[in-house]
Amino acid sequence: MEYIIYHRERFEVQDGLLDLSGKGITNIKEIEGLDHLENLISLDLSFNEIKGIEELEPLINLEYLDLTSNQITYLTGLNQLHNLRRLYINDNQLTTIENIESLNKLEYLELDQNQVSSISGLNTLKNLQLLKLNENNITKIENLENNRHLIKLYLSKNSITQLENLENLSNLKILDLEGNELQNVANLEDLYRLEALNLSKNNISAIRGLEEQIKLMLLNLSYNTISKIEGLEECTDLRILNLSHNSISEIEGLDHLSNLVNLDLSNNTIGNLKGLKGLEKLKILKIGNNSFADHDLELLNILPELDILYIENTTISNEKIQHLKEKYRIHL
Repeated sequence: MEYIIYHRERFEVQDGLLDLSGKGITNIKEIEGLDHLENLISLDLSFNEIKGIEELEPLINLEYLDLTSNQITYLTGLNQLHNLRRLYINDNQLTTIENIESLNKLEYLELDQNQVSSISGLNTLKNLQLLKLNENNITKIENLENNRHLIKLYLSKNSITQLENLENLSNLKILDLEGNELQNVANLEDLYRLEALNLSKNNISAIRGLEEQIKLMLLNLSYNTISKIEGLEECTDLRILNLSHNSISEIEGLDHLSNLVNLDLSNNTIGNLKGLKGLEKLKILKIGNNSFADHDLELLNILPELDILYIENTTISNEKIQHLKEKYRIHL
């Protein structure tokens, strides 16, 4: 049985896995015997106080490495780990992405909650399928032209102003850009496999640029400044649509979304419920914090599958609410 010693305590390797998370480690040099574990497959060093990782170089068969929640500023020491497939370095102090160019088997890379200001050093990672850079200081989408196998890209809570340089990512299925500074939806025409798009909490005022998203199943445009529902004509596979917290006054442009199951229109300025026709599969409807009257709710009868209704903070009478409870599961 292989094992290491840290502060006189013995930790055994089980099925190629070694878990040293949350042990208060500040220096990898203090882990006795780690450099001899050449057959180690998985190493968890998360939630420690590690600053340097140079001592990981001998672990040439490592496939999984978790360094989440440490104090790492540089990635020196990883370039020899050619078998690495999953690398997690969330919640550290990185400012640049470097010294991982030779990790050409890498499939998952998570770098959330760092201080990275630009996307770089990833061009050689041609097998990368998932990239997470949420909560960094990134202002531009760039240097991803060689990452053609990327399926999931997460860039939420950055300072990105434009959708650009995505033309080679034709395999992308999930794109998350919540909490950036985008003003429009553009340059997505090559992402024809996209299934989930999150553009919540930006500065988008109009829905345009989704003409090629025929496979899109989830679209989140909440917390923007959209005043009109439009531009969704080709998104006929949509299952979930979130347009809450906008400036929409009229329900329109939805009649062709016959596969829609979940629709959130809460926190707008909608005065009536006309425009829901054609939503034959809709099961969940959120229309709270709007300003329609009791009689408008009669239009819900055209939704044969409706089951759950959110109507919090509306002017609907108690009598009408009791009547609705006979038909639907109500959330107030």
